[in-house]
Amino acid sequence: MKKSILFSMMAAALLASCSNEEATQVAEGDLVPIRLSMTNADISVSPSTRGTGSIDGNDIGLEGDTLGFSATDLLYITAYNSANPNFAEPMRVLISGENYEDLEDVSASVEDGTSTLRWNDTRVRYYLPEATSYDFYGCHLGLTETERERSGLSFVQTEDSVYYALTIDGNQDLMAAKSDRPGSASLARQNVVPKLAFRHLLTRLQFQLTDGNPEGNDTELTVKGIAIRSVATGKLVLATVEGDNPQFVLDAFDETNNPIVELPLQGIPTEGQAIAGASKTRIGGSLMLPAAAEYEVELTIEERLNEQITEYVIDNLPSIELPADPQDGTYVGKSYMVNITLYGSQEVELSATLLDWEQGGEIEYDPEADI
Repeated sequence: MKKSILFSMMAAALLASCSNEEATQVAEGDLVPIRLSMTNADISVSPSTRGTGSIDGNDIGLEGDTLGFSATDLLYITAYNSANPNFAEPMRVLISGENYEDLEDVSASVEDGTSTLRWNDTRVRYYLPEATSYDFYGCHLGLTETERERSGLSFVQTEDSVYYALTIDGNQDLMAAKSDRPGSASLARQNVVPKLAFRHLLTRLQFQLTDGNPEGNDTELTVKGIAIRSVATGKLVLATVEGDNPQFVLDAFDETNNPIVELPLQGIPTEGQAIAGASKTRIGGSLMLPAAAEYEVELTIEERLNEQITEYVIDNLPSIELPADPQDGTYVGKSYMVNITLYGSQEVELSATLLDWEQGGEIEYDPEADI
């Protein structure tokens, strides 16, 4: 019994000695910090300004408005073994050569005027001095720290995939990226910097109004609300063992747990938007939606005639059918302008045009609904 205890104590001492020696060697070794940058991205940042990319900046409703990704927006970085990924085991890093930590869901942002990513907690993260190389993944959730805490979204890692489970509200610009090359300590010593190209994962709809009776009549129309009906919960999938690119995947419709909801357009003035005599007037901001070929629309209209005011909801319009990008045949990461022409007496005409978030052609769709 005494021999057994003595042997166990000696073994424990030996392991502790090896562990301390390893920690000392790592701490005193030639550590290389992890550096990441962005390239060819749908988002770009200039000093103290908003760049091309996210949803809406301060110029909602103006032609040529600057969009809402800024240097203060939060990105989240995670990394995994590039040769044999197990998404339940993220990359291990050193913090100041003393503490080990997993590189998972770590908050970062973009340095003003550069394409370089910085860690928001300001701590330097180092590669372990080993030959293993890692793929880096990043995402933009379109949420502040407080909004993320309140949203209830979860970050999930399994052996086969890694994803964020979340509910969209029409305002988040979900973006994601995988590094163009692996990173490692040896590659970093050769100044090889993995680059992340963030891409939009949702479809953006913007709206404009046209008066269908430009010569005038006695009816004044005001748009009080625009909403799109859609399932809203899903997963922003960063990576899978099949090697799929990052994507947003909607959860299956469930009448109780995942029903179809109305995603309202934000930025409409509280008094609505009158369009008497107007031609293609922008209204509200943007709606960020799961990619689809068509969407169901609901309009709330106020009609004023001879001092009599009537407000009604039009919820049985034909769906807006979007033209796919002729370059790749998809709707993901594309932007569309939806034109709503109002004639009065609940007569509405819709059309959708592909814009140049990613360059494509133009196709018109003009269903007319006499309701």
